[in-house]
Amino acid sequence: MTQVEEVTSPATTNNELARLVQRYHVCWEVWPEYLTVGQTMRQVGFELELSGSDKGITFNPTCPECSQIHWALEAIANWILDQKDVELTVELRQREQSIGYSGVRGNRPEVTLAIGILHRTAFSDPVDLHEIHYLEKMKTQLRQLGACERQWTRNSYHPTEALAAA
Repeated sequence: MTQVEEVTSPATTNNELARLVQRYHVCWEVWPEYLTVGQTMRQVGFELELSGSDKGITFNPTCPECSQIHWALEAIANWILDQKDVELTVELRQREQSIGYSGVRGNRPEVTLAIGILHRTAFSDPVDLHEIHYLEKMKTQLRQLGACERQWTRNSYHPTEALAAA
C-alpha cells in the first residue's frame, strides 16, 4: 500500500500543481452538455471532467488516498477556473464519493471531478464562442501542467522536468 502524502495547504504554484498532475496521472475529457428545448436536444454547454489515480493503492470510495486525489483535482480545478468571467456559470460538480473505471484509461480505478461551463443567463441558448473560448483556455492550462487528454501517456510533457533543465 502506498503511503498517503499529507496535504494540509492548497497547492498555489504551477510547479506544485504540475507535481500533483504527475503523481496522480491526471487526465481530462470534455463532454457536451445538452438540454431538451421543445422537441430537440440542444448543446448548451460543456462538462470538463478531471480524473486522477494512484498506482499501488487499494481503492475504496472513503479511503484517505481517494480524498487526497480528490483534493488534488480540486486544487487543479480551482487554478484553471477564472471566476471573473461574468458571462458564464462555471461550477465544480461534486459527485458522491465513488471510484470510476474508464476503458480508455485501461480501467484504472480513478477519482473524478467535473466542471460545468454554461451560460450565466438564458440557460437554453446554444453554445457560443464565449463558452468555446473559455473551454479552450482551460484545456491550455491543463496541458501546461502536464495533464493528458483522455489517457495518460508516459511521453506527456512534464513541466517540472522542463523547469529543472532550464
